[in-house]
Amino acid sequence: MRNLMANPSASVNLSSEAEAIILEGTAEYVTDPSHPLATLSTAASKEKYPQYFSGNESPLRPFWALRPTTAFAWTLAGFPRGATRWRFENSYCESVMKSVLNIRVCTPSLGSFSSAEHPSARDIENE
Repeated sequence: MRNLMANPSASVNLSSEAEAIILEGTAEYVTDPSHPLATLSTAASKEKYPQYFSGNESPLRPFWALRPTTAFAWTLAGFPRGATRWRFENSYCESVMKSVLNIRVCTPSLGSFSSAEHPSARDIENE
């Protein structure tokens, strides 16, 4: 936690032998209940861990959010021709990737990306 507080640059990846998803961006420690992701995080936590919530009370439990700036994705079978990079400008996503083959970007401002032959990237471009 001290490292992220001092330098919020972060990179996270999916642990898989056949698929690669890598997100780079800025980590933010969320403690404010009025933060745009606070309600979503609390609802997801309450659904997954109901034993930690009593009655209708849903206190915010602080969490880390990643504000992605770049995403990379590919499958082992499609590498290197299927490798794709997305760049996000001023994005704030509740969910950046649903899966390698079905990518859903939740952001009002999608930046540039390279999409040589990745069908999911073309889908994003046409939305």
